[in-house]
Amino acid sequence: PVDWNNPDAPVEVSIPYVLTAEEEKNPESITVWYIDEKGNIEIIINGSYDSVTGTVCFITTHFSRFAVAFNPVSITDVQDTVWYGPAVRFIAARKITDGIGNGYFGPSGVLTRAQGLTLIMRAFGIEPDADSKDNFKDAGDTWYTGYLAAAKRLGIAQGTGNNLFA
Repeated sequence: PVDWNNPDAPVEVSIPYVLTAEEEKNPESITVWYIDEKGNIEIIINGSYDSVTGTVCFITTHFSRFAVAFNPVSITDVQDTVWYGPAVRFIAARKITDGIGNGYFGPSGVLTRAQGLTLIMRAFGIEPDADSKDNFKDAGDTWYTGYLAAAKRLGIAQGTGNNLFA
């Protein structure tokens, strides 16, 4: 065991991994989990299987307990054969997207600014702000409010003017 934690010095970890027959059909659903001292699980967004090297790779700033997990997500309206299928399964396995609900992704729908912003924030592992008092005036109190507050605070979203996100 090596005890190490340095937020300013990320390292890439590569673990040799042999896929099962089921995993070979859906390798984008191979994820990495961080397991904290209380047994809580956190998905490592950047963890993935590298078919060229036969390894599971991820970047971390601490050595802790990690696990490789197969996390396939069933998405009713995204067929296995479509070009974007692996990408949708990849982001669904990492909880970057929940789709539009009830197992649907909605690939033909219109992506709203709030949905796009939330996808970006989750993909980069940026947590929503718990306190959104300095948010845009029209942010409301909904599923994306905390993400919007964090995006405003970080300068990712500037809105449309007059402190409105629209």
